[in-house]
Amino acid sequence: MGAFADGMGARGLAAAALLALAACINGELPDPDPEVTGLPGPAAAASAVQSQSSKDLELYYLRVENDLLARGLLRVDGGGPDVPYTARNLAENFAAIALAEELRVENGRVLPGRPLISLRRWQGPIRFGIHFGDTVPEAIRISDRAFIEGYVKRLERITGHPMAVASSRTNFDIVILHEDQRLAVNPILQRAGVIPSRGMIDAIAGMSRNDYCAVLTEDRKNDGVITNALAIVRAEHSETMRRMCYHEEIAQGLGLFNDSPRARPSIFNDDEEFGRLTTHDEMLLKILYDPRLRPGMPAVAAETMAIVIANELVGGES
Repeated sequence: MGAFADGMGARGLAAAALLALAACINGELPDPDPEVTGLPGPAAAASAVQSQSSKDLELYYLRVENDLLARGLLRVDGGGPDVPYTARNLAENFAAIALAEELRVENGRVLPGRPLISLRRWQGPIRFGIHFGDTVPEAIRISDRAFIEGYVKRLERITGHPMAVASSRTNFDIVILHEDQRLAVNPILQRAGVIPSRGMIDAIAGMSRNDYCAVLTEDRKNDGVITNALAIVRAEHSETMRRMCYHEEIAQGLGLFNDSPRARPSIFNDDEEFGRLTTHDEMLLKILYDPRLRPGMPAVAAETMAIVIANELVGGES
């Protein structure tokens, strides 16, 4: 997974994170009211038909998931005695994950990322919008909405930052859709109330099948304050994989933009050992939203304070 930035106007989004799980596996592996969500409602979903290419993609992702599970990956236990970590580990992982990006977009090109010069996170309340494409079955809409609502409540408890699922005036939108709709995402985003930039459309339309889901965030004033976010989750995924996407992409949209191969136990690691937010990741969020840190804070100062907070949370080696 990587995080990348692109200059975007209006309600266009200025930074993005893509999740590319298959690239880390084996290269051989082949309800809401439409007036509110901006997407077709249940009536439209009942008559919509999933394309054959989308069904083929669904089978591919199932094979990938089965391979991961067969190798003991996608753990949902949150970490345990087999994956200990110290305060020093936690602080170093915070610096690697919250104070860096893996990829960025300039002039329509995806380029290697770079360290951030300042901390980015939300300052005002977060209002999540959940939007489904018209080919997503009603049963999935109901179960996924409930899952996201529960996860958002958990994140609010962890961070102490106000957030909730809302039906209007949303600033963090989650769109779950099948392949055909992803390839024609512009009108869908517009109907959901997002004015997409060219760079944003290119990033979403350019997702390969190895890019399982994505989140893009906006810092309108370039002052470190995240003001809007958009997550894209492929509806071809099974429940297990969609929930993994929700866990990682929503947390990334809060400001944990990067992955690190040294982070363990963590969902922010391309080895896919964990498929849910871990206790380690919860502590990363506690550090990020600690009042001693602030949006726009110089990265060096944030990293220094993170060491203090990590020792308070974990104790021991610093």
